[in-house]
Amino acid sequence: MSILVTFVFLLLPRYFYNVKDTIQLAGKVMDLQREKTEGSDVAQVVMSITKGDSIYKVVLGPSWFVEQIPGIGDSCTVYGAFFRAGKTEYVIARSIFIHRTRSEIKLRTENGFPLWYRRGDYYRGVEERKAERVRGRKGTRN
Repeated sequence: MSILVTFVFLLLPRYFYNVKDTIQLAGKVMDLQREKTEGSDVAQVVMSITKGDSIYKVVLGPSWFVEQIPGIGDSCTVYGAFFRAGKTEYVIARSIFIHRTRSEIKLRTENGFPLWYRRGDYYRGVEERKAERVRGRKGTRN
């Protein structure tokens, strides 16, 4: 039995959104980066947000998917879930509300399913998707 449990555990992705660990985090954006996080094959948009004396790393999603981001110094509220990769703790963002623009960025469903998977193009780049959109518009009437 323990061998089966170990095998199943090894098959689970190490980078996932756990709805049992959801939080709401309000703070100020201090830094924005692109980095590869453990368990992901593509560069992720990661922002550092401060709340009091604590700094949290918030993963928004793959850089090719995230088109709108808060600016450095913006106050925002992040809705997401905690995730630990090695010694680093992240918050995987489900959505972000930017107070300055009063806009919301939706990144995942209520159950934590990534919206970029709905498009069926997780590993495709922005330029490739834009080129397809342009090709799709040719020959159509405006």
